[in-house]
Amino acid sequence: MAARGQNKNTPPAWCSLRLRFEDPQLGLLRSAEHLYGTLLARGVKRDTLRDALALAKLGKRLAAATAGEMLVLSESEVKLLVVALRASLAEIQAVSALGAGGDASERAAHLREAFPELSDRMWRAFGVSRELEALTRQIEAAVSPR
Repeated sequence: MAARGQNKNTPPAWCSLRLRFEDPQLGLLRSAEHLYGTLLARGVKRDTLRDALALAKLGKRLAAATAGEMLVLSESEVKLLVVALRASLAEIQAVSALGAGGDASERAAHLREAFPELSDRMWRAFGVSRELEALTRQIEAAVSPR
């Protein structure tokens, strides 16, 4: 039975999700949050300020989290994490495709700052991209209705 004002085909809303992440996954989440924060700061607009603030708060929680610890995330935080993961994936692919150049070197510097494993081995971008895709799918699977 659908709640008042809710379509029968719309999945029910939820308020929080408990997730556990291993150390490599936490590292990817922290890096994606950092890079997405940098991307938001680069193109500051009034409509992204709320997301930037929420991302900063989430970043502090991710920084304090330890591997295997239960992390409780709100629906908006999960959506923000998925957006950050996708934006990071897109940025890695864009920087890899650009090669060297003016804007590319600045973007690559931001990328290497967020993902230190790419600092001396940009060829590792493919592996990091696959890890980001897998983590995004894992989070989306946890959110989607069964």
